Amino acid sequence: MPDIVLPDEHPLAGADEDATAEENAIGEDKLAAQRRLARFRRHSDWIALGALWVIATIAFLIAFAILYHLLLPEKWHYLGAARLRDLRSVALTAVTSAAAVRYFRRLAD
Repeated sequence: MPDIVLPDEHPLAGADEDATAEENAIGEDKLAAQRRLARFRRHSDWIALGALWVIATIAFLIAFAILYHLLLPEKWHYLGAARLRDLRSVALTAVTSAAAVRYFRRLAD
């Protein structure tokens, strides 16, 4: 199908030029706002990802400390009863909260 081209003398030929400049100015403002929003989202995503890595590392270290303590012979135990109870409490809380988050996400979807 051939493209329709208006000659320069046609009354509608220059009508879009004024509107186009105005639309471009509005479009550039919207584009700049979208870029700012995308940059903010990207930065917040990186921060959240970093926080998740820190939390995962801490959880791994706690689990490793508890497991290592339990596998060592009794005379080499390095955690007292109170500290071992505290670490187990933290680990149990983390596992329970992760399970609760997964459960409520499934309900929300």
